[in-house]
Amino acid sequence: GEDWRAGGTVNWLMVYKMNQYLEKAISAKVFPEGVEDYVRKHRNDIAEEYHWRVGLTKQVDNVLFGLTKQIGEVRKQMEPQQQRKVVALRRGGDADEGGAAHRRTATAG
Repeated sequence: GEDWRAGGTVNWLMVYKMNQYLEKAISAKVFPEGVEDYVRKHRNDIAEEYHWRVGLTKQVDNVLFGLTKQIGEVRKQMEPQQQRKVVALRRGGDADEGGAAHRRTATAG
């Protein structure tokens, strides 16, 4: 059937046809047959919409999973660099403190 989402724009003729059909389906005279007929004719559209939503959700999940994985990889690569920086800072800090303590001891004695 026609896809009312085609090209990301609303197919107004399709909307009009659907509206006409729904009006006919809910009119008092043809209500039971109209609804049954509508459901029979459009159940594939409903299933298609459901599959489309499920497919889209899966795609979004896959993208998020991929991004999470990439972020994890980047973090792993950054960790050794950060650890080296921390070690260098600590060594620099320890050396300064040790030197200052040594100088204080030497001058006090």
